[in-house]
Amino acid sequence: MTRPRKRRGYRRINVDGREYWWRLQPGYDSSELRVSGTDSSGQRLVVELKDWRDPWLNLSGFEERDGMLQLWTSALNSPGVITPAFVAPLIQRALAEGWSPERRLPTFRL
Repeated sequence: MTRPRKRRGYRRINVDGREYWWRLQPGYDSSELRVSGTDSSGQRLVVELKDWRDPWLNLSGFEERDGMLQLWTSALNSPGVITPAFVAPLIQRALAEGWSPERRLPTFRL
């Protein structure tokens, strides 16, 4: 069974000529990156980003200045934004370590 063309919250990425779907699941203390191949029944990849915290869940203060609301967060993430350029090397590493997105297997964790 193939995935619908649009998946809420998921983004497409092409790595080494193959297409994948990925999504960031942000959290208060850590976040998860979830990746799967185009076949939704294949093995999924979950990468725990232990030091990447959701800035919205870690607001540390606010101030109104000139009619605008200024927010501060205690989350110091590196990288500041999770982009396809960050995700692609993780997919390549998972494939090198044995992730099989086309086979029905338990979740592969990095």
